[in-house]
Amino acid sequence: MEKILGKKINKRRHKGRKISFLFLVVCIILFALIIINISDLFSSILTHEKSLFYKEKIEIPSYSVYAVSIKHFNLEPDAENFAYSISQKGGMGVVYESGEFYCLASIYPTLLEAQEVRDNLVILGYSPRILNIKVQEISVNYKGDGKENIEQSLNIFKECFLELYNMDIDLDKGNVERVNVNGIVATLCSKVKDTQNRFLNSKNSLSENIKSKISQGLSHLYERLEEILLSEKRDYEFTSLIKQNMFDIIITIKNITDDFVTSE
Repeated sequence: MEKILGKKINKRRHKGRKISFLFLVVCIILFALIIINISDLFSSILTHEKSLFYKEKIEIPSYSVYAVSIKHFNLEPDAENFAYSISQKGGMGVVYESGEFYCLASIYPTLLEAQEVRDNLVILGYSPRILNIKVQEISVNYKGDGKENIEQSLNIFKECFLELYNMDIDLDKGNVERVNVNGIVATLCSKVKDTQNRFLNSKNSLSENIKSKISQGLSHLYERLEEILLSEKRDYEFTSLIKQNMFDIIITIKNITDDFVTSE
């Protein structure tokens, strides 16, 4: 009986030693990982290089804008003639091809606003449609400098679109004077130019193709804003110009994000 009890006690001691040994090994591994992570952190701070363990991401959320088409045609010349008549009344007057040729009258940041306009057009006897124009999400690992500037360079298109949209609404309602409009657009021009200069001067690690696309896109954005700023058009023609350039801005960033997603 004593021998049996002795064997059981020895087994328990042996088992206890194994558990203690495994616990010690786990503690050593965890301690080593902590030391490595701390060393990597201090190294990244001192050398200004990115951490080996933490990867930054360029992240731009997806979003949609909603264009309202008053009428659609099978032939482009018919659509263009009708689109011109829309622009003379303050509508966008842009022809957008997507299977058929759509005559766009306006563009909105929310589906609800587009639906309200569509419903009003139905009452007036038109056959409107809502076109969803989607700007893709960007979520890619990035190792390099200038991440914040890259994100700002991509986000500024939406920012300008929303500023122009709100300005156009106020202009239609008579809540803003032309001089105030020029001030708003001049501020946007300055912001876009500063953003582009920072982007061009930053040492980012984007591919040359994407760098070129973003830089060209920013130049195009600036030109669209400058066209509004320098325009001598009045009343309906001027509000039509704003809507046209709002649409152009969204198509530009849509093309950039499409290329970004497929190439990076």
